[in-house]
Amino acid sequence: MDPAPTATSTSTSTSAPQPTLHTDTSEAQRQAAEAAVSTLIKTFVDRTVFIHISDGRAFRGRFLCVDNAMNVILADADELRLIEAPHRAPAAAAVAGEASAGAGTSSHTSRWVGMVMIPGEHVRGVEIRQAEISMDTEPTRTNPRML
Repeated sequence: MDPAPTATSTSTSTSAPQPTLHTDTSEAQRQAAEAAVSTLIKTFVDRTVFIHISDGRAFRGRFLCVDNAMNVILADADELRLIEAPHRAPAAAAVAGEASAGAGTSSHTSRWVGMVMIPGEHVRGVEIRQAEISMDTEPTRTNPRML
């Protein structure tokens, strides 16, 4: 005797086929996007960039390379930290003889860190100066294997 079909076997036999996630056009679009990113990243090599990270710090340095996990390596780098001036009550600033317009302003401190690797999971933004972008000369490549 044949056993009666269970609810599990019935539900799996009536389920609709899953759509295919990868098609030829999406693969071509993915390859085109990767090529565009690769071209953009190659323009950063040996340029001064600012990398903003998740804890509010930024690093300014010479862009050397990036890997598949988007870990960035900078040379001759400085770490920049935003420092906020302490907020004083207007009456306390007047007693101390300070101008109230300067209270609560921000500045930054920097320290040289040399070569640094920034994990890709912490990168929140990348900046490059306009003067660096508009240079007509090729960047100096100190190590051709990095490209």
